[in-house]
Amino acid sequence: MKVAHITPVYLPYHSGMTSVVVSQCAELRRRGHEVDVISAIGDGGGDSNVRHVRPLLKFGNGAWVPHMFKYLKGYDVVHLHYPFFAGLEAVLLAKSLGYIKKLVVYYHFDHRVAGVFAPIARVYERVLLPAVLRAADTVMVSTMDYARSSRLKKYVSEKDFENKVVEVPIGIDVDRFRTGGSRTARTESLRRELGVAKEEKVVLFVGGMDRAHYFKGVEVLLRAFARLSQNVRLVLVGEGELRKGYEVHAQELGIQDRVHFAGRVSDAELPSYYAAADVSVLPSINGAE
Repeated sequence: MKVAHITPVYLPYHSGMTSVVVSQCAELRRRGHEVDVISAIGDGGGDSNVRHVRPLLKFGNGAWVPHMFKYLKGYDVVHLHYPFFAGLEAVLLAKSLGYIKKLVVYYHFDHRVAGVFAPIARVYERVLLPAVLRAADTVMVSTMDYARSSRLKKYVSEKDFENKVVEVPIGIDVDRFRTGGSRTARTESLRRELGVAKEEKVVLFVGGMDRAHYFKGVEVLLRAFARLSQNVRLVLVGEGELRKGYEVHAQELGIQDRVHFAGRVSDAELPSYYAAADVSVLPSINGAE
């Protein structure tokens, strides 16, 4: 089967959506399918299976790519990762021209667009998104609970919820993250590298620190952490233009000695960070998570 994944962002840009696309494509290829990625931001770092469609207009992680429709022909399945509201018209046009045999939409989360582009985003959501959802053969969601409490509920009838909305949890390679209930030598050495004393507990945050990921709630986390006792250390994994501001905020709160900004961590090393932590926290501030 020949499959195309359409995504607003892809490698080398790191995000949750990027990770989902990478893992889904890898698993499909492992099962013998031919899989391409069509992205507006991120060219895959030279991956021949990635087609980068240059946006006519770019705003944050949003990109206007109406000309993308011409690349959607010849696939058995086209898999759209939403939010990609400025790519919806390309999908609708390709579907109306018969280019797309089967359309799958993965509704990742409710988008939040502020500023001058907010009115445009509302038009896409209220007009084009419902049309794409009606045209979709399947709508995937990470949890049905989120789907029923998100904006998706406004645009999908109860009948369609029963017939074509399916829950597909975000996949995790459990073997990579399995520790067997005990910390490894690498985990212990990592704790020492982070300056963690034996009696200290570690709180871990992993997430983007760019403007597109403002909703991760790092400032809320820092303020909450400032109220904890001295025998707790906070480790933040992630990178972006907001990081410097978070570091300044930690200094203002007087917790800079107990907070470690690890920056970007490789996929190979990430399981060690989780294993080194006592608790992982996701302090998101709105439904964009």
